[in-house]
Amino acid sequence: MPKTRPQIESQRARRLLRHYLRGSDIHCPACGYTLSGLDVKRCTECGFALRLVLASPRAGGLFMGTLGLLVWLCVSCVVAVGVIGGVVVGQVPTYSLMILPIVFALAMATDQWIARKREISAMDEGRRIGLIVLCWAGPMGALAVFFAPAILG
Repeated sequence: MPKTRPQIESQRARRLLRHYLRGSDIHCPACGYTLSGLDVKRCTECGFALRLVLASPRAGGLFMGTLGLLVWLCVSCVVAVGVIGGVVVGQVPTYSLMILPIVFALAMATDQWIARKREISAMDEGRRIGLIVLCWAGPMGALAVFFAPAILG
């Protein structure tokens, strides 16, 4: 009987895990037992299921940039709702409504960040870190401006 695709992939994953454990000084994440040289997919000390996962080190930067933009967008939306409420009751000047295009621009920037994640991951580390700093500079600046009157008295 021929092997199915999941069986073949499972065998390949086991083979890769064995190869990785053979040449590494790795410890079980659950109990700390040394796994080097093991030929099984469970820790022989505690039974923890072992799995070899390849992750991109650049994925964290994409997450942090997305999170920064989303925080900025949320802060801007809260400020926009406050401004609209203040304009309605007459306590905030109407020019304060200029926050609305900023909220729209942030929504577009967040959309583009997510849509271009492959391009961003392919950038060199310096540019990527610069973009992440920009993503976080917005919400920090917005919070500083928002709370400055309360802090300064």
